[in-house]
Amino acid sequence: MAIIKRRVNVAAGGSNPNALNGSVFEFLRAPSEVRMGIVGEFGAAVGTLLAKVTIGDSVVQESSPVKIEAAAGRGVNVNEDIDIVDAGLQNQRLLVELVNNDVAARDFDIYVLIA
Repeated sequence: MAIIKRRVNVAAGGSNPNALNGSVFEFLRAPSEVRMGIVGEFGAAVGTLLAKVTIGDSVVQESSPVKIEAAAGRGVNVNEDIDIVDAGLQNQRLLVELVNNDVAARDFDIYVLIA
């Protein structure tokens, strides 16, 4: 089992093409189940923070609004916010593209469980 936890800041009107870039678990080491949750910073306008998730060549989540934290600094609640579950094959790359359409720089919290 492997876990990736990231807090990524994206400038207002900006994007990050792969928020998991550089993780030792970015490429799957074996056939795996991938569970992921992504939440946006408390205070962001609903619908302004977007994420697209790809495993290998498969788009698992098209660019869609992410949940907004229920309280400042809470991050991903693994019991409530894991809403992406899919399978991946050995050597497939995990990609999470983030877009911030809000008027201020915002944090995204990402939690990935690979089993």
